[in-house]
Amino acid sequence: MVNGWSDRKAYHVTSPDGIKNWTFRGLAYDPTKDFVRYADGTVNHWDKMERPGVVIENEHVTHFTFAVLDVPKNEERGNDTHGSKIIVVPFDGVAFDRDMQKLSNAARPDEKPGKLAPRPLFRDPPFDAPTDPVLCFNAEAKKWCMYYTARRATAANAPGVSWVHGSNIGMAESSDGGATWTYKGTADISYGKDQHPNDYTYWAPEVIWANGAYHMFLSYVPGIFNDWNHPREIVHLISTDGVKWKTIGPVDLKSDRVIDACVMQIPGGGWRMWYKDERGKKTLSYADSADLMKWEAKGNAVTDYSGEGPKAFRWKGRYWLVADCWANGQRVWSSDDCLNWTMQDKAMLGSHGDVVVSGDRAWWFYFGSGRTTAINVVELTVVDGKLVPGDPNQPTYIDLKPEREQEK
Repeated sequence: MVNGWSDRKAYHVTSPDGIKNWTFRGLAYDPTKDFVRYADGTVNHWDKMERPGVVIENEHVTHFTFAVLDVPKNEERGNDTHGSKIIVVPFDGVAFDRDMQKLSNAARPDEKPGKLAPRPLFRDPPFDAPTDPVLCFNAEAKKWCMYYTARRATAANAPGVSWVHGSNIGMAESSDGGATWTYKGTADISYGKDQHPNDYTYWAPEVIWANGAYHMFLSYVPGIFNDWNHPREIVHLISTDGVKWKTIGPVDLKSDRVIDACVMQIPGGGWRMWYKDERGKKTLSYADSADLMKWEAKGNAVTDYSGEGPKAFRWKGRYWLVADCWANGQRVWSSDDCLNWTMQDKAMLGSHGDVVVSGDRAWWFYFGSGRTTAINVVELTVVDGKLVPGDPNQPTYIDLKPEREQEK
């Protein structure tokens, strides 16, 4: 909202990212009109209403603040009966957001429904470097939850890659289908803290709902190190609320250098885990389990490239596997049987992320490059049998349904 100084009115403009592509929406308010009313019907008139501010609660505007004056500025003098004030005006932000969404959808009849996702979608308030996101719908809270590695980008005196260590698992939640995310602190995990109370490292959570509980497959590093040459393991945790996690134990994958689990059900029953095994010549590996508890390492999942952060999912009648292959890009494979994979020629954008399939649509949540970074999202399509991400420079509309993913 911006003030027009010459006519003393204010106007409403919107932008997908708050930087560019601003759209004029018309008059926001006119001080000469009877729009500031008390509950008893009393109407306030102000000659000037400027410097609007907002109070936001539960992702909606609930109040506006204004700097007001009841006479023209050149008529306000000291020791008279006039003066400037700050007033607080209640506002029905829920109704406003609903009506604006209707206008937005009506303006793009050829587009699929959803809310406009901001860019960036989410930043981690403490450290400004959320990475490795994974999403899971929490049916008890009726909200989508995002779990992520909370890298310590703002850490001082952190030599080498020690700032990438010492991380917790951050949490954010959305109650509007994935468009707006609120920071909720860190996951309550105790694993490894008995021996490393102040120097543990948690990375790359995988979170699914199965057998009446939330399951997390967490990458754990026993310490904070300046380089990458140290042991790591994948640990299985379980939770009833998605916040407080009980340890099941390390996953035995016959290697002391494994990270970045992704888990889903496979044809014929049972579960498959894709992960990075740094001891292998080709790092993208897989293991199978009948019950999520005991796992059998099977070897390489694909051998076209080495990589990390694999994500497998089923959509549009096929299985898909994406993995961060560093300089070779975010590579994509597809399969009819979830075992034999064919790599497509074109890579996707972003680093280690998550694909959420909701209804008949799918979205790619990823983080960017640099020490400080953020989570962003684009919608996916399948064109000529290839997985294609949306253009991050164009608006993305998101509509995650309030229901659990199938994870198969």
